[in-house]
Amino acid sequence: LPDQYSILIAIGIKGDTVKELGNNLINIMQDKNNNYWFGSNGEGVYRYDGTTIIHFTTQDGLCNNRIANIQEDRSGNIYFTTAEGISKFDGKDFTTLRVTSNSNKGWKIEPDDLWFKGAQDSGVVYRYDGKSLHRLEFPKTKAGEEFISRHPRSKYPHMTYSPYDVYSIYKDSKGNIWFGTGNLGACRYDGKSFTWMYEEHLTSVPGGGSFGIRS
Repeated sequence: LPDQYSILIAIGIKGDTVKELGNNLINIMQDKNNNYWFGSNGEGVYRYDGTTIIHFTTQDGLCNNRIANIQEDRSGNIYFTTAEGISKFDGKDFTTLRVTSNSNKGWKIEPDDLWFKGAQDSGVVYRYDGKSLHRLEFPKTKAGEEFISRHPRSKYPHMTYSPYDVYSIYKDSKGNIWFGTGNLGACRYDGKSFTWMYEEHLTSVPGGGSFGIRS
């Protein structure tokens, strides 16, 4: 019989079969078929089905090898948030989602939405409704605008983040979307309005910098 790698090639599955995971893993997701996905910091993503480990990288179609987050939709497609965009894997091929709407009219909550954080220093998030990828900016806040005015790029040219940058996204049992930010605490969006929750001692680091809400 042909070996497992030959079988994968024959049926058109991308990726390389490897003996072990890499050393720079930063997130894990279990899909509905009980496969485990391991995202790495610069080495792409690994899938383990209980028997075989397959390693996927930009050579297979990922748009970047740093995997910030992994999600699955109702149809079983897997989505990877990377440093250079969002990759979708349909079980065979990778495609890159393209922004189809830059209008903030895209702020809404629908049952099958997927939410993605934007790149560092973008201050945006993305909502994917299965057809369109919406690039969304948060409404300006007093705290956010004060932070920007205190840290002008002319004075801090090496600062590479926005106070509105999102570190984490979570959907609760009532359907509200929670965003953990780098400088502005947590934001809850209920489909109509935004509620910001901020605690100085949970955000600011003595001597400069901020913790950010990671989960």
